[in-house]
Amino acid sequence: MGVNPELAEQIVDKTQFLKWLLERVQAKTHDENRGYASELLSILLQSSRKNRLVLAKEGGVEVLLQSLAVRQFRVTAHETFTFG
Repeated sequence: MGVNPELAEQIVDKTQFLKWLLERVQAKTHDENRGYASELLSILLQSSRKNRLVLAKEGGVEVLLQSLAVRQFRVTAHETFTFG
């Protein structure tokens, strides 16, 4: 995908993989699969403007912002409770 941007577009156009990745990124528990899903999502998006537009149309921007907000809250809470 990183070498062939057309492949990334085909994956998004012909499969439900983008939708599945967004669902995986929203998972309540953080595990390795969620991290891998984030990496794959970034590869699909960085190489194709068309894929970024599909992400926006599917409501993916909101999903990503919510995921980042939850992560930031957890990091801030951990730092508060760990370091006083």
